[in-house]
Amino acid sequence: APGQQELKGVWRGKGAERLGLGGTIEKEAWEALCDNRNPKTGEKLTARQKSERRIGYDINFHVPKSVSLLYGITGDDRIVDAFRDSVNETMREMEAETKTRVRKGGKNEDRVTGEMIWGEHVHFTSRPIDGIPDPHLHAHCFVMNTTFDKQENRWKAAQIGDIKRDAPFFEARFHSRMSRKMAELGLPVVRTKKGWEIESISTSAIDKFSRRTALIEGLAAEKGITDPRKKSELGATTRERKQKDLTMDELRRAWRARLSDDERSGIAETAKRLGAMPIGARICHHESSRTGKNRRSGVRWHFLNVISGSKSRGFLCCRLTWQGNGEDLHR
Repeated sequence: APGQQELKGVWRGKGAERLGLGGTIEKEAWEALCDNRNPKTGEKLTARQKSERRIGYDINFHVPKSVSLLYGITGDDRIVDAFRDSVNETMREMEAETKTRVRKGGKNEDRVTGEMIWGEHVHFTSRPIDGIPDPHLHAHCFVMNTTFDKQENRWKAAQIGDIKRDAPFFEARFHSRMSRKMAELGLPVVRTKKGWEIESISTSAIDKFSRRTALIEGLAAEKGITDPRKKSELGATTRERKQKDLTMDELRRAWRARLSDDERSGIAETAKRLGAMPIGARICHHESSRTGKNRRSGVRWHFLNVISGSKSRGFLCCRLTWQGNGEDLHR
């Protein structure tokens, strides 16, 4: 809804289409899938039904801080549209490689199904510091642990081990898309040590709106923590409760007040370029081999394993336990 810090979740994926799910996610349908039930019929989906069944995976997409800041100050929907398109295109690539295990007839292999069910949840802010969040455009794509095996004509648990292994490749694909779309909107982008940023957004402005990261890094330094996973755990213990009662207009006033005159002027000049002639020659193109090392960047990739059995799971997700090699759960 207008003025809120997040968009309503929407259904994505061929598996969702197969179940007749589309548009805005409703609580009843979401909880049915979490409980391994067909939202339309109430029938059990996959044969395996355990109290500690894996419900799914939360794949996160994060833009560089300069993009979050530009959207946070301007509220220009073209930035969000570019982000959602980049996320969806990358998720569709992952979906094409979704598999399921095959154990019938003495077989022990994986079969490509090419179908996923996921909910896309877009958020505009980070966890607050002293009650006020920073701008942070990101998406949670929660992938349900089910896929349709057309050869066996039934729903089965999804096998996404290869997708997880290739996370750096898909992360780079997302980077390439998002940076290209920024250039197509008329915004020059440049490489940085950790990825890329919009060239005309000053480093001082970016630093002012990276308070959550600065807090975690400071605490980690005090405690001598260097391991990324332990930093993530440290971040989880220092989270403030989200201030959802603050509207985006209220937050924009607070964010603008934090900027210097020069920083405000720089963002205003950048905003004027939105929709101008595309900058094709200055696209920040990220490449990654599926067998290469993970190149750090402004976008973070998280795999979270969600286990059922919690009665208080709420609408978006159940009890979350860490799984994988993401590094910035605290952001």
